[in-house]
Amino acid sequence: MAKWSSTVSMKNEETELRTLYIKEKLAKIQEKSCNQSANEANSPDPYSNVVCLDILNNMEGVSNEVYMKAIMAFKDPNFKVSYVKMPEASKERTYLGTALI
Repeated sequence: MAKWSSTVSMKNEETELRTLYIKEKLAKIQEKSCNQSANEANSPDPYSNVVCLDILNNMEGVSNEVYMKAIMAFKDPNFKVSYVKMPEASKERTYLGTALI
């Protein structure tokens, strides 16, 4: 009985230590997550889908077909960078379908 009691005590202590370790690990992960969220809020991606859509939505005369092709093209990160960086005249040709077809 004494041996069993000792084993249970050791297991309880081990469980408490593991719980403490996991809580500390979780706190560190949450802290990293909060810091990362704060950094993302302070410096948003200049080539995000939102930025690309804002540019596209501010253009006049974009057909539904071209709009949908642009949205599909925004899945490619390289296209998004090119789209944001390209001059307005090129964007107009792009939204007319020349570059998206």
